Amino acid sequence: MTTKLQKELDFLPNTYSESTHYRIDGLCQDISRAAGTGIITVGSGGSFSVAVLIAKLHEKVTGNLSRAVTPLELAANPALVNKHPVFLISAEGRNPDVIHAFRIASRSECTSISVLTVADTGYLARLAQRCKNSKVHIVDVLTEKDGYLAINSLIAVAVVFLRAYHICSPNVVPPISKSLDEIFSVHGGYESAQRVFSEKLKPLVRCETLSILYDPDFEACAVDLESKLTECALLNSQLADFRDFAHGRHFWFARRKDTTNLCVICGEGMLPVWEQLASSLPPNITIHLIASEHASWSSGIIKALIQIFFIVKAAGESASVDPGKPGVPLFGRDIYYSDIRKLVSTVSPGYWEGANGKRRSVGRSLLPTLSDKGLEEQKELFTGNLVAARFSSVVLDYDGTICHTHRRFEPPPVCIVKELSRLAKAGITIGIASGRGDSLHTALRETVAKSLWGMFVLGMYNGSYIIRLNESFERPSEIAASTMNKELEALEMLRDLGVPIESLKSQPNQISVTPSTGASISALWHTLYEHFVDHGFEPNRLKVSGHSIDVLGPGVSKLTVVSTLQSKNNGEVLTIGDQGLWPGNDHELLAQPFSLSVGTPSRKPSSGWHIAPDGKTGPSATYWYLQRLELDGKRCFIDLEL
Repeated sequence: MTTKLQKELDFLPNTYSESTHYRIDGLCQDISRAAGTGIITVGSGGSFSVAVLIAKLHEKVTGNLSRAVTPLELAANPALVNKHPVFLISAEGRNPDVIHAFRIASRSECTSISVLTVADTGYLARLAQRCKNSKVHIVDVLTEKDGYLAINSLIAVAVVFLRAYHICSPNVVPPISKSLDEIFSVHGGYESAQRVFSEKLKPLVRCETLSILYDPDFEACAVDLESKLTECALLNSQLADFRDFAHGRHFWFARRKDTTNLCVICGEGMLPVWEQLASSLPPNITIHLIASEHASWSSGIIKALIQIFFIVKAAGESASVDPGKPGVPLFGRDIYYSDIRKLVSTVSPGYWEGANGKRRSVGRSLLPTLSDKGLEEQKELFTGNLVAARFSSVVLDYDGTICHTHRRFEPPPVCIVKELSRLAKAGITIGIASGRGDSLHTALRETVAKSLWGMFVLGMYNGSYIIRLNESFERPSEIAASTMNKELEALEMLRDLGVPIESLKSQPNQISVTPSTGASISALWHTLYEHFVDHGFEPNRLKVSGHSIDVLGPGVSKLTVVSTLQSKNNGEVLTIGDQGLWPGNDHELLAQPFSLSVGTPSRKPSSGWHIAPDGKTGPSATYWYLQRLELDGKRCFIDLEL
């Protein structure tokens, strides 16, 4: 009788093939945006194995330390994800723990959330689709329902990520093979490999304990083997990399050699390390070596994972258990469906909120012995002045403040447009200071009532071109190529030299520099800064946003919008932005006396505070601030008690 696991193994070639054709454009964008920092990956069971693989891939490509965590780790320390992108992995999206982890991440100050699942019917996918700060990737390539170990889901997501990281960094992550037959070509193809390993693995699983030694590049495979052997109660298992094994773990073989076998997972680069270790082991130990003979590390990972499935199958046959349907005890279901929301406190201070954020902005996050008394006094002074002020105008940044950076091509959120319209109807002038041009004009005309257009003042191209929304947009005659031709030539030269610049867009009084897919905006800014200094350009004209770098013309500033409204309305101006730290493109806006941050605060103790609660950032923090603006005639004031 064919077991459930065997049926799943038979589906793998089709799953692999479908996964190699799955569109990964959106996932590549998520990875590219995360290139400047480490990421946090979250998963349980088999999905944790994929989380380990993704973290390892990100480290290899970017050099930024990344970490795979379980949902409980995240619940115990929600601050882990602050200022980091989060990738949540779940096969069907019904796992109660990962759903809770998503809720924690969505309330945190992570920079973005990417959800990977193979089923669009799961609650996780539906929940994430409603969250403005998350993107959902449904890897819908499975033609048959997965079993207990979800091996097809694991391979599908692993293949998709290996492909995406290859696109982002082809020099680091090689392409994967076209088919499983190609991966197992030395064994005569995939079906032949199943028969070969069915016999070859029988001696390995005749033991009580399986010690698993691994090359760090193949850690995800080792983690997956331990997980599957344990989840099906097939064998005791132990994990160690080659050198960790040398620090005492070898003693197990001195005492329990007769009941312990050894599985070794190794890439070509680590073979000398393993061979030296093997030469020192006691004789007569049953050893199975999963060695990658592939030039492609990516294909080697897939082959190792599938060989692990073969080991699980062999162990199941030896124990007369079908690992694809082992039977789950009732107490196990009770444990699985425990609601950790009621058991674990997840209260965590906002990363950029209040004095916490100011402390980080001036580099004091690791100096807890210093008193926060001064900062708290400054906050009280700031909020006291803020609530006492009466504003005739509100000036906001657009990308990252009114709309999420990764959703900048979508209409602005309805809730924010509604609040801005409420203020405009009462006579409050709304200023928008943005690096955008006609796209800003078009987006607002499509969402703001025509009767209110006259109350919206647009400072396009970072404030160099100011019109009201009821005025027709006419592209200014002076374009960057004519006013900033030397800067443009310098940038083109850098691109020709291999600096990762995807595009250079000449705008009026600015040049927008978009980094290549997978490149770090921070690293690119440092490159441009040094080049500008070396060639006599003013480096302070380089401004960073969430998705690009703008080179501004002389004298260009978002503060032009503020000064324009101050002179016309003869009143105070409230400014709101997300990039308060220099060289962020809002650092001047958030240095104003009455300024609020929805992202990084200003370093100035007297301005640019982030006071929205509960980890609110970006548009959610903007909405929170706008809701608290009360009307007082043709002025408004902020009521923080609401």
